[in-house]
Amino acid sequence: MSQYPQPVFEQPMKYPQTPPPQENGWGLAGFVVSIAGLIFCGIPSIVGLVLSAIGLRKEPRGFAIAGVAIGLLGILEIVCFCVFLLTVYRAAESGIGALKGLTIQMQLEHEAELIGNEWENKSRVPTQAEGDDLLAGKRDAIGNSIVYETDGTSFSLRSAGPDGILETDDDTVAGPYHDVKSTRQFDFDDPQWNLDDFKDDLDMEEFDDKLEAMEDALRDAKLE
Repeated sequence: MSQYPQPVFEQPMKYPQTPPPQENGWGLAGFVVSIAGLIFCGIPSIVGLVLSAIGLRKEPRGFAIAGVAIGLLGILEIVCFCVFLLTVYRAAESGIGALKGLTIQMQLEHEAELIGNEWENKSRVPTQAEGDDLLAGKRDAIGNSIVYETDGTSFSLRSAGPDGILETDDDTVAGPYHDVKSTRQFDFDDPQWNLDDFKDDLDMEEFDDKLEAMEDALRDAKLE
């Protein structure tokens, strides 16, 4: 036997292995899609919310929770955007309706002036048949016929509104006109055209404005 001690070989220490990190593909996908939906304000927010909700069933849930929160924000953004568009649409629709109503009113007043000319020429209010003939084939801005109404001493013009039915609340009516003068759209006897009020203390800017308004009215009358 050898007199020297036999070497002792120690076993290497075994260190515990770190388990690989868990992944939550559904949660990560939902998080990414939810962010895309928040940026683009669209359907991705809904998809991201669904994916994130599925991801909540697995660990880790960090991305899934964030995806749900961001997805809800994206959906809220969609709702706000839709409400904004609806508000703009209703405002535009209301404005267009008001503009059409104003246009129809101007049409009726123009036709009333033409009937007033007939009244002046014959020294009497046109009869129902005469008024119908004068307005035959004439329609307003939305395609409704212009209707003549008279009681023998005055007359009115009526146009059915958007519902296309006469004698309803949305009708547009011009009149009743009780004398020829009331049918005139432009009357030089109206105080707004009277220059005597500032003849002594003349305001050239105001004078120019009134003169221009008179010229425009006369030009329109000639065109008609």
